Amino acid sequence: MRRDLKLEEVADLFEKPTRLATLATHRADGSILLSPVGFLWEDGGFSIGTYEGAFFVRHIERDPQVSISVAEEAPPFRGLEIRGPATIVRGDAGEQGMARVANHFMGPERSKAYLEPLQGTGLVLLRIEPGILRIWDLADSPEITGQPKRD
Repeated sequence: MRRDLKLEEVADLFEKPTRLATLATHRADGSILLSPVGFLWEDGGFSIGTYEGAFFVRHIERDPQVSISVAEEAPPFRGLEIRGPATIVRGDAGEQGMARVANHFMGPERSKAYLEPLQGTGLVLLRIEPGILRIWDLADSPEITGQPKRD
């Protein structure tokens, strides 16, 4: 497994709009909750749109330390994980951020239909910027990729 990759080497992971990330938050009892989330990579971090009162928003209010990861489903199985604090952006900036994420993830028509009934419900934006960054791929693992080992 190659581990000393740079962010630029996996930047195309963020370009596929329908790719989900997995967000890990802490429940009140300390256990971990994994949530699939749509996201937008912008300004060097993950933006996740949601609404006030969502379970993982409540988790982050109590404990802002999260992990988020995104990975390919096919060889070479590149991926990225960020661990660090999440910030909750509220108000107009949160609503605008949620709209950007929805538009990226769903496209303009579907995002408009999705967002209309949510207006006035307290849309928020979660921001997760690199704290601890881990990037990998399995291109040099022939037992996984079925390809010859790279030098």
